[in-house]
Amino acid sequence: MFKFLKSLFAAPPPALPSLPEITPASLASEAALAETLAVWLRAQPEIAQVEHHPDGLTLRYRDKTECRIFLQNALAALRATDGAERTAYLRNLAASPVSRLEATGARILPVLKPDVFIEAVRAQMAGYPEAQIAEALPLHWPVAPGLIGVYALDTPEKMVMLTRSELDRLGLPLSDLPDLAHTHLLDHLSEAASYQRHDLDGDRFHMWQVDGNYEASLAFHPKLWEAEAKAFGAPPVVAFMARDLVMAVSRDDDEACERLSENAIKAHGQSAYCISPHLYTPGETGGWRLFRRNGEAVGQRLH
Repeated sequence: MFKFLKSLFAAPPPALPSLPEITPASLASEAALAETLAVWLRAQPEIAQVEHHPDGLTLRYRDKTECRIFLQNALAALRATDGAERTAYLRNLAASPVSRLEATGARILPVLKPDVFIEAVRAQMAGYPEAQIAEALPLHWPVAPGLIGVYALDTPEKMVMLTRSELDRLGLPLSDLPDLAHTHLLDHLSEAASYQRHDLDGDRFHMWQVDGNYEASLAFHPKLWEAEAKAFGAPPVVAFMARDLVMAVSRDDDEACERLSENAIKAHGQSAYCISPHLYTPGETGGWRLFRRNGEAVGQRLH
């Protein structure tokens, strides 16, 4: 009832600027179309600035993202559409890249992979020009010895690795990806029944279940590992065994560390989508560092 009464006195939503009038003259050339679109786009509430270049328009949004509209593509699309299809295309042009992405139900999520993953992808493209390979390689960054992070585009239909060419198509700047992927990961984990922890052997071993086989993406959730350190009373030691198999123990529990190491080595030879047989611990200044390589201690245990 309260929501109903509140709605009666709520201010009406601001009206969207009317669509531009696309006339035959507007579609006569790229320059004519640029003039028509620029006037309309500057009136959009989400857009802070429109810059005109010889081959396109750069839209700078108030959410700090930007997007490039290539006039050749826009001209071809508008000439080929009319009615509702043309209206949808124009509305899509005005939406910010992030709004446009999220409106489709898509998310950009960080994914943990073994460092040999990129070389395996590169090997599949052997013989192609280096510039073409660079455009098609998944966007990635180093995480720890043996581990890399990769950006994935997760849509309702499929999940694909995000490449430079796909990023350009989406109109998202590379510098925005870390924050956007972290936000989308937290959104995914916050959904009902998507994220559970299971305790084994009392509570000595912690294991997680995340919808969509994103268990290993928990590596990019720092607050989780802060909470684990508090729960254990010591820094956690973590095995990222496979895409859907992540387990942690207390760094002060020597027996648990040994058992975790043995299980990680065994799982690495048996699990599909395996990641690493090694053990890791959160770094003192963030990120991850190697704790044990194939059962061999590489760092001193913190007391």
